[in-house]
Amino acid sequence: MALVNRLSGKGLDETGYSVSNGTPIQQWSYAGASNQQWQLTPITFYNLVSRSSGLALDIAGDRLSSEALAEQSQRNASARQQWQLVSTEDGYYALSNNLSGKVLDVRDDSGANGALIQHTSIYPQRTSSGSCCPSTAGITSSGVEEAGRCWT
Repeated sequence: MALVNRLSGKGLDETGYSVSNGTPIQQWSYAGASNQQWQLTPITFYNLVSRSSGLALDIAGDRLSSEALAEQSQRNASARQQWQLVSTEDGYYALSNNLSGKVLDVRDDSGANGALIQHTSIYPQRTSSGSCCPSTAGITSSGVEEAGRCWT
């Protein structure tokens, strides 16, 4: 399955088809390549496993800090590799990490290829209009919603 970001329209991408632990996860124009395909492995939560490398989506470094980068690592039973799909009424999902409770996000809400993926404490919520947008803390000073946390 592909995970495509609502804001940028780009796919969750394993950098350079790498099969190494610690490889950063980025977004890239979706081309259907194996490094953009992810398998959902059901447990209470899900492991997201790269079709290309066989490694799991993980959070690097200080896994509880906001803006910690996503990477791929050898699959294990840790909560940091467990993700919950939180649906929204408009067909998008937020990917919430079991360890931190934070959601996957594109750094700086970038639309560029190669933009890094992180997790953040700003949690997308359903609104009365049914769109996926962050809580009030995630609204920019201009009032524009940040949709970089929503995936389909």
